[in-house]
Amino acid sequence: DALRRRGLAETGIDLAAAATRTLEAWRELPDYGQWDAVPDAAAAALLTGESGPLIVAWRMAPSGELADELFARVRENVGNEAVEIMWGAPGTMLAARAMLEWTGEERWAEAWQESAESVWAARDDDGLWTNRLYGETFRSLSPVHGLVGNVLALRPDPRREQLERETAETLAGLAVRED
Repeated sequence: DALRRRGLAETGIDLAAAATRTLEAWRELPDYGQWDAVPDAAAAALLTGESGPLIVAWRMAPSGELADELFARVRENVGNEAVEIMWGAPGTMLAARAMLEWTGEERWAEAWQESAESVWAARDDDGLWTNRLYGETFRSLSPVHGLVGNVLALRPDPRREQLERETAETLAGLAVRED
């Protein structure tokens, strides 16, 4: 769709219908059913929950109903014990930010900010986040499950300079140097 919108590609696929079928299929059999010990708000997740199929379906065929359903999922994900892109609020923050850019509706800025406050509050004193996922407790630097993804989601925050400075300090402290 992005290539089509830029005039760089055409497709014979009805993208709106495909997105609707994907959303319906997810609702019949959610992707996260294959894992044990998923977060309480698993259905709200961006990459494994309903938020991903919802934002794609809205992008292909915008409707108030889809937007309202996505908005509810974004808000449902605030305070998720998995503080990362795949399952947690940082992922649905990306969806809220995209919806704000596409619609200009202030509710998306408010939902993003509510999520951002939750993510900031969950940040450990050393600049990392602790996740509770798959029956384990862990901390990570990775884009999907850790620091890098969370920083990406928080970048529009007014505390961006503080976040970038503290993240650089955290990473410098964790770097392993030889010779």
